[in-house]
Amino acid sequence: APRHLACREMLAAIEKLPKPQADLMVRVATGQSSPADLAHSVDCPVGTVMSRLARARATLRRDMGLAPDAPVTELFW
Repeated sequence: APRHLACREMLAAIEKLPKPQADLMVRVATGQSSPADLAHSVDCPVGTVMSRLARARATLRRDMGLAPDAPVTELFW
């Protein structure tokens, strides 16, 4: 049950992100993790993907009450 609640909270937090960031986070959450593949799938440069992901992760850490330096894995468990 706690994991289910955490997933629901994470999805709600992702939905609050700007659309380009939310789209990337959903793709990452479903297993697409290669920056090059992500860039290709959203038709933008790899650098743009990386900066959007960094901003999205920082926002999610803040919104989920995690430390700014918390590992990315804490966002999903």
